[in-house]
Amino acid sequence: MGRRAKALLLLLMGLFTAPAFATPLGIQPSAPDLSVSFASVSYDATSHVLSISGFPATYKDASDVSHPVDGGATFSLTALIDNSGVLTPSGSSLTISGTIAALGYNSGTLLAADLTQFGFATVGDTLEFYASSTGGDLSTSYGAQ
Repeated sequence: MGRRAKALLLLLMGLFTAPAFATPLGIQPSAPDLSVSFASVSYDATSHVLSISGFPATYKDASDVSHPVDGGATFSLTALIDNSGVLTPSGSSLTISGTIAALGYNSGTLLAADLTQFGFATVGDTLEFYASSTGGDLSTSYGAQ
């Protein structure tokens, strides 16, 4: 085997055997946005389930106006992430319940979405997700992001 073939083989072996790690997605917070007053976070390394739950406090609309979230508001994020930081989209979701009376959002479901991408910074504690909206009063505000 020639030197070039050996070098190519080593390069390919490195590409296919290197562990995959989540990297930052580069998401910049902007309106519309939901702020959270409390969140509980847990990760089970055996089942690969990341669970985040809490209480949304305010919704900032596209005009940058804040509205309180009421109606027993809660959010729940479940993400299947392996120990290397790779998201399994199937079974990974976000649900935000509550009401925003000032905007007429009273169905009880503000947003339901399937998680599609995951990233995190190597410094700090920011977890980033892209999601595709599947329903809720806020679904048209977020769409497939």
